[in-house]
Amino acid sequence: MINTKIAMRRLTDEIQYLTLLISSLIIIVVLVSLIGLITLNMLKSHQEQSLVTADETAAILREPLYNLDEVQAVRIGEALLSSGRISGITISSTATGLILSTKIAESSPLIPSIQKQIYYNDLELGIITLEFSDKDIRTTVMPLLLFAVIVILAVIIANTLAHRWLLTRRIAAPLKAILNGLNDIAAGNYECVIPETPYKDVNLLVSVINDMGAKIRAKNLELVEVNNSLELRVQERTVELQNSIQEFHLAQDKLIESGKLSALGHLSAGIAHELNTPLGAILSSNNLIMNYFDRLELKLAEFLIELEPHERELYQQMLEQGFKASHNLEIVRQDRQKLRQMEADLEWNEIPNQKRVAELLSDIGINQLVPDTLFLLKTERNAAILERASEAVQSRKMSEIINVAGQKASTVVSALRSYLSSEQNDENTEIDLNDNIDRILTLMNNMLKYGIKIERKYGLARTMGSADKLGQVWMNIIRNAAEAMNFRGELTITTGKKGDAVFVTFEDDGPGIPEEHIDKIFTPFFSTKKQGEGMGLGLDICKRIIENHGGTIEVQSRPGSTIFTITLHTLQEETANG
Repeated sequence: MINTKIAMRRLTDEIQYLTLLISSLIIIVVLVSLIGLITLNMLKSHQEQSLVTADETAAILREPLYNLDEVQAVRIGEALLSSGRISGITISSTATGLILSTKIAESSPLIPSIQKQIYYNDLELGIITLEFSDKDIRTTVMPLLLFAVIVILAVIIANTLAHRWLLTRRIAAPLKAILNGLNDIAAGNYECVIPETPYKDVNLLVSVINDMGAKIRAKNLELVEVNNSLELRVQERTVELQNSIQEFHLAQDKLIESGKLSALGHLSAGIAHELNTPLGAILSSNNLIMNYFDRLELKLAEFLIELEPHERELYQQMLEQGFKASHNLEIVRQDRQKLRQMEADLEWNEIPNQKRVAELLSDIGINQLVPDTLFLLKTERNAAILERASEAVQSRKMSEIINVAGQKASTVVSALRSYLSSEQNDENTEIDLNDNIDRILTLMNNMLKYGIKIERKYGLARTMGSADKLGQVWMNIIRNAAEAMNFRGELTITTGKKGDAVFVTFEDDGPGIPEEHIDKIFTPFFSTKKQGEGMGLGLDICKRIIENHGGTIEVQSRPGSTIFTITLHTLQEETANG
């Protein structure tokens, strides 16, 4: 509803303000002009009278100064002061000096003082200085100013009373009818017609409002008719929209599955290489072990029987140290300088077959010799014993290689199986994001391992959703980052929890995304890759997957740093515990 009092007060107050302002300005200008003219005329008259007074005073003082009658001169000066128009007088004689200097009131700044020389027949008798008062001007002007203030106050009071008792009532009646009519129309009473007023200009407004009401009535009737038919059309459109949404979801699922198969196609060669490498190591190591058993193991008992007790102890000691060293697959043969140093130590301790023994000790993984070992090595059959021990140690090392290679192949197969086999209830399962990301990195290892350094900064990050679909998000973002860096650079993956959400960030040190492309990268079919290398659907699909999980995906980019930040809901129990 329209507030009638506020509308009336604002309009009438504006009228009162303008009326008061204009009338006050006119009166002030008139009064100030009148008072100014009076003051100027009085000042002009006083200035002229001051010249006459100076001339008359000089003529009166001529006789006393000529006769050196200072008493008479003082009387004349005092008489002038008593008139009230002169505020100060100074009389000096050229013969006797200063005669009189008196000031009885403040001098006027508007009437300048006058200094006049007194002559008698061209004989200079003295000097008189007169200062004048404007008391009579102020006496005249002050009542005029008071009168002006009274007039202005009277105008303000009269204007206010006229506004309150006359203007407001005359304007209120027609405006009240208009406002009441507008309130009725606003309340839905479109049949309301505002009556005309005695004022022609106000009736123009009334006519416009009544015409508006008539048009609203006509439109309202049309809307009622349209609304009756709209419900049926809405029902039809709703059915069509539901069918379209179902088709869209099916198409989206197919597109996601297609993207999954496309990604698998990109990774297939790398996955094959990741499996071939450990399988090759397994086959090669197994052949060496089989060869060891075929050649030597059957003759081992016969060989040990022929050994002296201290030689069997040497063999046993070499096996123990060699088996212990075989767990470290990074151990390599010593360089020539270290071998020469070991040969020198063997020679110093009078160990036979120094060169061959040094080589075999290096193969076994022994870098330092203790006194007990040196003592046992003094046998002539030390090289043969060490050869037997070395072959056993190398076979043990091959077994370790088979174990490591088998674990690596198992990890790749497990990651691949997890990526390919989507469970039916995968849409709302508990997910460890760190493990989920690591599985994708395993599948993409062959693509990343030659030139991209992966730095993991993992924190607690668990959520609910589809591990399969989130895995596609990680794969798409990681592949885009690798391609942006031209497969040379550093990719930092950070996970953690913040409030009621978990976050994942992927930061690469590539050239960045051009500023003009930042707002377009999530747009379907927009791609910065060369023609034929991408359809521009990857990040759009990622965005849809994240939004379907109730999360957000954002990007920040500058040269040397592009960061994708994904935010998801954390597990409810973690929220409660946190």
